[in-house]
Amino acid sequence: MKASENLRQLFIREFPNLGKDRTRFLQIERNPTVGVGITSAGRFPFLLVLPLGSIADSFMSELVQAIPSSERELESVVDGSRTSIVASVLYFRDFTRAAEIVLDSIVDALQEPSHQTSVPQLVKQFINLFSLRHGLSDEEVTGFFGELVTLSVATSPSQLVSCWHVDSHERFDFNSPACRLEVKTSLRARRVHNFSSSQLPEPAGVSVQVVSILTQIIPNGVNVFSVYDDLRKSLDKGAILRIDEIFTKFVSKDEFKCQEILFDMDMAQATLEVYDARTIPQPILVDGVLNAQWEADLTVAAPAESLNKLADVSGIR
Repeated sequence: MKASENLRQLFIREFPNLGKDRTRFLQIERNPTVGVGITSAGRFPFLLVLPLGSIADSFMSELVQAIPSSERELESVVDGSRTSIVASVLYFRDFTRAAEIVLDSIVDALQEPSHQTSVPQLVKQFINLFSLRHGLSDEEVTGFFGELVTLSVATSPSQLVSCWHVDSHERFDFNSPACRLEVKTSLRARRVHNFSSSQLPEPAGVSVQVVSILTQIIPNGVNVFSVYDDLRKSLDKGAILRIDEIFTKFVSKDEFKCQEILFDMDMAQATLEVYDARTIPQPILVDGVLNAQWEADLTVAAPAESLNKLADVSGIR
């Protein structure tokens, strides 16, 4: 059972009758000590206990508190025994889906010796979840859905994840030394997408491919969490760490909207086409014009290849 699921069950079962200034704790690993708990002492009901060194700096906001070294007496939910420990501790108020993902990543990394060095960065990522809620537009969620769909149909999704952009302001969605892959997802009935001169024409010596996806918002569709959950099952451990980081960074900005918008996955997969960027209509910039944005109708461009060769077509291996 995942650490997040243990914590949810612990909260549902124990918190209503916890009493004043008590902490109930479930140990997941003994050496080093790792566990989850709930507490009625203070304003943060959830806690994650980690080995010393997991938290670099103290931090506190309205939603989360990080303590690099704390001595606490913990009461076991298994047998009621009390143990005093010195450990790094994260206290937090909300337990969202994004928080579940990162919490499980932290515990998984601690259980895998080769991944333990990533724990401080994952802890920092967990803390950031509670300060990145800036809101997302429908267009941003739709675009992110398209990128997940692209990963889901790739012939080598783990390799493609390694090329996925972490910063949403990067020029292209997927980057390798010799190739760029840009994903355009539209809710329109026609294959019309927005482009800018920062992406086209393609940089010298670089091949640019464009993935075009059409979809609709429907009552019985899937949200980005569903696509992410299915995709994650097909990835290797290194790719899982990377997709968890990118996914939680995005959805934490507006978790409600990411859960609320339901897309037609069948339509997205059926309409997915890959285009060579050189065939996409683009304006000729006259002297003095430094940047341009335009809408292009891709029905006048021929798709590059069949869909089951996406990773190879994109040149990202």
